[in-house]
Amino acid sequence: MAKLTDEMKDIIYKNHFGLVATVDEKGNPDLLGIRATDIVSDDTILWPIVDLPTPVKSMENVKRNPNVTVCYHGPRSGYATWGKGKRRYAKGLQLKGVATIHTSGDMFRYENEMFKGALHPVGRLLAVITLKIGEIYKYIPGDWINVESESKGSGISIKIDNKNCSGCGDCVEICPCAVYELKNGNAVVINIDACTGCRLCEKGCPTGAISVSAGARS
Repeated sequence: MAKLTDEMKDIIYKNHFGLVATVDEKGNPDLLGIRATDIVSDDTILWPIVDLPTPVKSMENVKRNPNVTVCYHGPRSGYATWGKGKRRYAKGLQLKGVATIHTSGDMFRYENEMFKGALHPVGRLLAVITLKIGEIYKYIPGDWINVESESKGSGISIKIDNKNCSGCGDCVEICPCAVYELKNGNAVVINIDACTGCRLCEKGCPTGAISVSAGARS
């Protein structure tokens, strides 16, 4: 199993927002934003599920398919040359593994006490989910590097209509997992395996040039 280093733990602790990617009952990718992550051990992380529609849907997805990806971006720490100019980049971390739902036990009780003591609790704690990490990817400008094991593919298909692509770079900025890069005035996919299927790029493209779908790649 892959293990978190101190540098990776620092990225998780300093990040105030993570993205949990699951698959719904129709096989479509689904995304949950999480603002609290606990590190249980070097190979296990944990996040809470409250009684709100989006977290509950994510938990139901985990019940059907426990294979989950969690993505973090650390503080922006430098510059990389993309397209016509320099843009800020951040250290990133992507964790893939098998999730388990806990509605009782020591971890649930501990998180529940912490949740009750929060200054501004949102909703009621229903469960906590732990992720046993199987693969870890670190982000460097322009690519994701698997630090432990070989990538097996994400099952995501991304199509770009180059005729409609304006080269604005919005997809590069929007994508939380650094899937895109600008080359010769057009957006290109540089790392399909990092894609979680959140469709932020598709929704944010001003010309509708990007299409993201789950399933076998063409």
